[in-house]
Amino acid sequence: MIEFLAARGIQATFHYVPLHLSPMGKRLGGREGQLPVTEALANRLVRLPMWAELREEQIDAVASAVREFYLA
Repeated sequence: MIEFLAARGIQATFHYVPLHLSPMGKRLGGREGQLPVTEALANRLVRLPMWAELREEQIDAVASAVREFYLA
């Protein structure tokens, strides 16, 4: 989805790295596969553009692109 949105001029990023897989989490013993649900969800979360000055037409463009992605 991130690449799909980027091709339409919409910047989106992955949401977050699970804490147990962060550098500090790994130093404290976190490892891949330890929290499979958390890891699966983290791989599917996307941060969409959102800020106070986002204009109505920009919101519509983001919503339309997300719909297009899921209907394609």
